[in-house]
Amino acid sequence: MIKYILTILFLSLFFVSGASAGSLTIFETIQEINLAPGGAEHFSFVLKNNTGNKLDVSMQKAGFRFKGDEGEVEVFEDPKNELINSWLKPLNPTSFGLAPGERKRLTFLVSAPPDTEDGGYYATIYFTGISNNNEVKSNNSLVFVGVDREDDNTFLREGRVNGLSVPGFIFYGPVRFGARFNNLGNIHYKPKGQIDIYNFLNKRIATIPIQEKNILPNSNLYIYGDWDRKYFLGKYLIVVRMFDGDKNPSVITKVMWAFPWKEAIVIILITVLIIIARKLRVKRLKFE
Repeated sequence: MIKYILTILFLSLFFVSGASAGSLTIFETIQEINLAPGGAEHFSFVLKNNTGNKLDVSMQKAGFRFKGDEGEVEVFEDPKNELINSWLKPLNPTSFGLAPGERKRLTFLVSAPPDTEDGGYYATIYFTGISNNNEVKSNNSLVFVGVDREDDNTFLREGRVNGLSVPGFIFYGPVRFGARFNNLGNIHYKPKGQIDIYNFLNKRIATIPIQEKNILPNSNLYIYGDWDRKYFLGKYLIVVRMFDGDKNPSVITKVMWAFPWKEAIVIILITVLIIIARKLRVKRLKFE
């Protein structure tokens, strides 16, 4: 039996406007839904008014893409988007009032026709609120839909790490490393990986997990890992190992140098004082 799998992931990212960020907030925005051909399922999330004024709220649906390789969300009109036009339907009024501090649970129905073609379908849901001619915007709820026939294996989840952001020289931590991953496939997926750190003796001294983020097909995205260590000294080899959606590995390396200058100054001053003290002692012994 041919089965479609639709995975819908809602990732909360703030959409920054001229108003203060977070004036309208979407909660419970990470969801995963599987549907059979012609099936349908409900999902819901909460919207909160964080302002001190009543807002006249309107729901918006649009297409989105990641601008650049840092994951900045770019919203755009997408009139041919099937997910926006017919699959994704709100079950509440799309315009409503929201009192200061009020929360409202909103429910949606998502469905896919039996003849849906394999591929990725993407959309975003967000809200605008107006009070006294001032407009605020909510964070975006990004919708990733993947439709796949399990028996014909049409999806390609290939990819590779093709960039590594590492400071060439540091004095103190923590340090943030960024792995740039290129999705070469035809569907979104979350690559997995880790950052291994080796000292000048080629001994692995730390392993840092890398964030898991959805990457759109034929696009690049930086994924980060943080090393919370504060003190460093010498040469370090940074090795990033990542696996694409088909579990194929790719590796990239870079060298980082570190020198804690404050401690070095203290050591130098102490050394100088010791040398001066010894010379003074030698002079005293000569005069005695």
